[in-house]
Amino acid sequence: MSPRFRPPVWLWFALAVSTAVSLWVAVERHRSEAANRAVHLVVDMPDVRLLAASSGKPHAEVLAELRADGVTGVAVAEDTIDDLIASGQIAPSSPGRYRVADPSIADRLSDVMRQFGVATGAPTAVFELPNGETLGISARLSDIKAFGLGFDRETISLVKDAGLSVLARVSNPPLSTKSSIAQVVEAVEAIGAEGVIFGGDQVLGRRDLIPYAAELFRNAGVWVGPVEFSNQGGLTRMLKETLDRTVRVHSMVAAEIDRNELPDIVDRYVRAVVERNIKVLFLRPFNRSSESPLASFREAVTKVREGLEKEGYQAKPARPEYPQDRPVWAAVVIGLGIALAGGWLVGRFVGGYWPWVVGLLFAALAVAVVAGFGTKYVALTAALIFPTWGMLAALSVANEPGSTGKWVSAFFWVTAISVAGGLHIAALLTQLPYILRLEQFFGVKLAHFLPPLLVAGYLLFEQVRFGEVLALRIRWFDLAMLGLVLAAILMMLGRTGNDAPGDVSALELKMRNFLDRVLPERPRTKEFLIGHPAFIVALSMAFRGDRKYLPLFGLLAAVGQASVLNTFCHLHTPIEVSVLRVVTGLVVGGVIGLCALFVYNRIRAA
Repeated sequence: MSPRFRPPVWLWFALAVSTAVSLWVAVERHRSEAANRAVHLVVDMPDVRLLAASSGKPHAEVLAELRADGVTGVAVAEDTIDDLIASGQIAPSSPGRYRVADPSIADRLSDVMRQFGVATGAPTAVFELPNGETLGISARLSDIKAFGLGFDRETISLVKDAGLSVLARVSNPPLSTKSSIAQVVEAVEAIGAEGVIFGGDQVLGRRDLIPYAAELFRNAGVWVGPVEFSNQGGLTRMLKETLDRTVRVHSMVAAEIDRNELPDIVDRYVRAVVERNIKVLFLRPFNRSSESPLASFREAVTKVREGLEKEGYQAKPARPEYPQDRPVWAAVVIGLGIALAGGWLVGRFVGGYWPWVVGLLFAALAVAVVAGFGTKYVALTAALIFPTWGMLAALSVANEPGSTGKWVSAFFWVTAISVAGGLHIAALLTQLPYILRLEQFFGVKLAHFLPPLLVAGYLLFEQVRFGEVLALRIRWFDLAMLGLVLAAILMMLGRTGNDAPGDVSALELKMRNFLDRVLPERPRTKEFLIGHPAFIVALSMAFRGDRKYLPLFGLLAAVGQASVLNTFCHLHTPIEVSVLRVVTGLVVGGVIGLCALFVYNRIRAA
C-alpha cells in the first residue's frame, strides 16, 4: 500500500468499528431474508377459463391440476356491466331496457347505481330487477360499462374449494368517490382476498383519495401488490401509504413472452425472485397455439416451481415480511466512520484547514440521519471515497516494485476496501423504502464515474505536470487507445443507472441467461469483462514501474471497483446474492485478466 494513502492507526480503528457494525446489519438482514423464502405463484382467472375451454375440462379440475403443479393463488377481477351483458346475466329485453334475473347481481348493480342518483327525466337505460322493480339511470350505458360490480361468488368459491388463495384485481372507478372506494374495499374484504393487484392505468383512489383507500386496505388486512416495471397513476403515493403492507409482483406481457423461449421465460421468473426479492409471480399462458395449451402451461408452471426450489424458495402464499430497519445508532456509527475516512482522504490532496472542514461537514451529515435526512448523501460520500482510496493506495507512484505475489494480493485487498464501502452503504440504506425499491441509491452515475476520473487524473498528473501533458507528442496508437476507452466509458454511462435507458440486445440477454445457468451468480459485466482484467494489467504495470498507460488502465480498473461497491447499493437484492455476485466476478474477471496480462506482455515484448 502506498505510504501516502496508508491510513493512520486511529482511522483503521474507526473503520474497523464502522465495518463491524455494517456487517452486523448485513447479517441480521440476511437472517430475515433467508427466513422468508415463500413465493406466490398466481394465475389469472380468465386464463383458467380459456385453458379449461381448450382442454374440455371443468374449471375445478383445471384448478386442481394447477395447484398440484405449484400454483398457490388465483387473481379474480371484479365483474363489470360489460362482462355481465356479454355473459347474458344482464340481457337486453327491448331497446334501452335490460333484464336482471339473478338477485345477487341486482343487489350489486343497485349499489353501484346509487352513485348516480335517481333519473330526473326520461332514463337513458332501465334495468328490470327480479322483484319486479325497475332501476332507471340517466347516464349512458356506454359510460358505465367499465364500472366494477363486485366479485362473482361462484368463482370465489371455486378458487377456495381448490385450496387456492384469492387475489383481487381491482380498478379505479370512473367516479372515484369515498363511497365507491369503500364499496370496492368492502367487496375485496368480503371474498377473503389476501391482497390486491391494481388493473388499468390507475390505483384505487387516484390523487386525493389514495390515503383513504390505503387506510381501508390496511384496516381490511389486505396487502397491495405493485407490478414490477408498471407505471400506474398514483402507485408511488399508494406504496408510501401501504409500505409495510406491500408485496412486489412480477409478470410478463404477451409481447415479451412471444419473444422468448420457455427456458428463458422460466429463468426470468426465477431471477426476479432470486435477484430482486419478488414475492408474487403472475404467470400467464406461455404457448396458446400448442396442441394442448393446458399441458404446455402446466409444464411451464412446474419448471418455474422447480427452478425456485433449486434456489431454496418454496411455492406458497407470501406475506409482507421484511428485514427490520437498521437502528439509528448504527447509522450514526457507520456515518461517522465514512466522515473520518472522507476527511482524511481529502487531506491527501489539499492541506490547511480544508480536511477538517470537509470532515466536519461529513460528520454533520452522519449525525443528521438521526432526524431522518442526510442518509442518501452520506451513502453517496462512501461510494466516492472507498473505491478512490483503494485504487490510489495500490497504483500510486509511491509503491515500491514488488513480486507477482505482491500485486496479486493487492487485487484482493483493494476489492475488500470496495466491498467494505458497499457494506457501509447497504447498512445505511437498510430501510423499508429502499428494500421495496420505493427509494433508490442516490447519485448512481456519479458514484460510477467520478472515482475512475479521479484515479485516472491523479495517476496522470503525478507523473507529469499539466503543462507537460499539453506539450507531449501524441501518437496515433495513443489516440486510438484513448478513443476506445472513452467510447467504453460513454457506453457504460448510458447503460448505468437505476433506470438505465439503454435497451438490452437479444444477444446480451442470451449471454446473461447463459451465465445465469453456468455460474453460481451472474457477475456484472463492468467487473468481470472490463474492470477486473484492466486492474490485473494495471497492478502488474504499477509494481514493475511500467506507468505509461497506467492512467488509462487505472480508469477502467476503477470502473470495476465502483461497480463492486454499487452491487451492495441495490437493497431489493438479497445480500447473499450481492456477495456471490462479487466473488464470482472476482474469479471470472481474474482469469480473464491473467489472459489479458499475457497478451499485453507479449505485445510489450514485441
